[in-house]
Amino acid sequence: MPSFTRLFSGISNAVKQEPSHSLPTRPNDPYHTDTINKANPLAGLKLSIQIESPPLMLYGPPEHSSGAIFSGLVILDVFPDQIGQLQNEGIASSQSIQSTISLSTAVTSIRQNYAEVREVALSFIQIIDYGKPFIAGSTTIDSCGECRRKITELAHWDVLSRPTGFVKGSSHAFPFSHLVPGTLPATSVLSNSLTSIRYELVCKARFINKQGRPDHINIALPVMIRRSILRGQDRNSLRVFPPTEVTATAVIPNVAYPKSTFPVEIRMDNVCSPERRWRMRKLNWKLEEIIRVRANHCDNHQAKYATTVENTKRAHRGKKPHKNCGGPGKPVYNYYFEHPPRRQTTEENEDPSDVTAQNTSPTASPDLVPVASTWSVQAGSEGLAPQASQQSTPQMTPSLSTVASNDLQPRQTTTETPLYVEEIRVIKSGELKSGWKSDFSNKGRIEIVADISLMDLISMGLNVSLTNLSAINSLNCESPIFSLEPQSGVNCACDIEDHETGIFVHHNLVLEVIVAEELMHATNVQPIRSTPSSAYLSTITNAPTQTGTSSQNRPGATHHSTNAKHNDGGTGPDHVSGNRSDPLNHTTGIPTGVARVLRMQFRLVLTERSGLGVAWDDEVPPTYHTVGALSPPPYDDVNSMPSQPSLVIPLDSSDQLDQLDQVVLPEPARLH
Repeated sequence: MPSFTRLFSGISNAVKQEPSHSLPTRPNDPYHTDTINKANPLAGLKLSIQIESPPLMLYGPPEHSSGAIFSGLVILDVFPDQIGQLQNEGIASSQSIQSTISLSTAVTSIRQNYAEVREVALSFIQIIDYGKPFIAGSTTIDSCGECRRKITELAHWDVLSRPTGFVKGSSHAFPFSHLVPGTLPATSVLSNSLTSIRYELVCKARFINKQGRPDHINIALPVMIRRSILRGQDRNSLRVFPPTEVTATAVIPNVAYPKSTFPVEIRMDNVCSPERRWRMRKLNWKLEEIIRVRANHCDNHQAKYATTVENTKRAHRGKKPHKNCGGPGKPVYNYYFEHPPRRQTTEENEDPSDVTAQNTSPTASPDLVPVASTWSVQAGSEGLAPQASQQSTPQMTPSLSTVASNDLQPRQTTTETPLYVEEIRVIKSGELKSGWKSDFSNKGRIEIVADISLMDLISMGLNVSLTNLSAINSLNCESPIFSLEPQSGVNCACDIEDHETGIFVHHNLVLEVIVAEELMHATNVQPIRSTPSSAYLSTITNAPTQTGTSSQNRPGATHHSTNAKHNDGGTGPDHVSGNRSDPLNHTTGIPTGVARVLRMQFRLVLTERSGLGVAWDDEVPPTYHTVGALSPPPYDDVNSMPSQPSLVIPLDSSDQLDQLDQVVLPEPARLH
């Protein structure tokens, strides 16, 4: 009976444990072994990686970025051996007697004082883990480790490619450098911790341990790559909401950062007519994150992948893709079966009309175009019913256009049909119920400055401990700071556009202004200034309804000569008196029960902070004259130096092994 109790308790504990998100080590993974980042007490040597370059920051969009310089040192420290030092002194004192010793005895004696290292390799790799929902809908592909992980080698260094003996107590360094391309995606976590993009610097060393057996050391240093789009001028956008005459002008910054707050200026004109007006009730905003990932598969499951793509295409045939999600915690998914077009950069001397024509071409991606729409809400209705929708022709960034180009299509090794899974979710939302200014004189104007708070957003670039990580060795590699798994606290990703890996991330800022219709009803409130109210009413009633009216049609233009400089189309307050005496500002509005939702959507670039904002190719390196005493030494002194015995002996040639009995072993250097 107690055995059954322990059995059920063990099963319950196993069920309560949280499932591990880490993938098992693949059998054909040449970079990660079972002893990754684990200390080896029998090694007799220490392998270290030191990064000398600053944190990797890619400035500008992928098509303009010059990359970043990545450099450092691979250091091999061989521990001293007291017994080997005593034998070394004995061999050095009786060198003449050792001339008759056989070759095998000499080799054994040398290897007692040298550490044999057979191979040292350094690789800079990119690791992309695929998880739900960005995997093909197949249990076979979901359970395959090769389909859920894609490893790409970006750079490789053969530090040591043949067996070599290193004297015990010595230290050896190997410098490496690499220009990281500016087209690489930044280190990110997509949607959840199961899908991520990360980079590692992996070093593997094969040697003979203290017991005389082949052994190896495998260490991996996480490398953080960030991208920053430099802050530029704010962008202005004009939206029209038919069938009404209301127009909205929005001013938003060109970039936004996680853990920040930025203002959005909104001005709505033509909100008032002689008979009715629109009064603002509330402003809702949300930041949507759109992630599109190309499903991955291994070579063994290529046929299964093709079958899954056909089944998915058949299941979603005839369905319209979602443009927006349902709200916080309600993501929606779309499926695409063709490669997205690349964005082509327009030249500075190009005609702006050509850019507009490109933006309105049928090849433009509809989900990247900002739209404006009006939604009607009747009195007593529970939901929102769409009444009219119109896509605005100009984009927020007219210098970039989404057009297809034959020579810029991504290089594909096969002609199979791709499967792109797109997720649209809300990462931040809020609302404002006060804080705007309304003026119902002339054609009326409503102004508001909304503060969009992104303080709850956390990206991988905010991980300071991982960003400043610059050294690792085979003794402290078991520290939790070198954990290779992505953090689960990340809840957003910065903008990514990578056609090679098929990963795209962008963000949309959606603004919804709720306005209610009111009928005008005059009251007995007298104006502040002694101006005949009938003159005001007659002037406004007889004013033309078109937008482009002159400043002479405005009441008060004859009273102030400076009003001729204030031509805003007959809307808004007077720049001197503020239209406080306008009778329309002292009328009572009777709600009619009709409301509208004025919806605006803008493309917002989410990026990391730039720091100093200077790329490596814009820096000015110092000259030898400015360095002074720290300048490199002259090379003429190298030939005059006395010859020193070598600390490194190759062990892969028999001709070199014949001369081992003539080698004078130097005194091992001390490790600092």
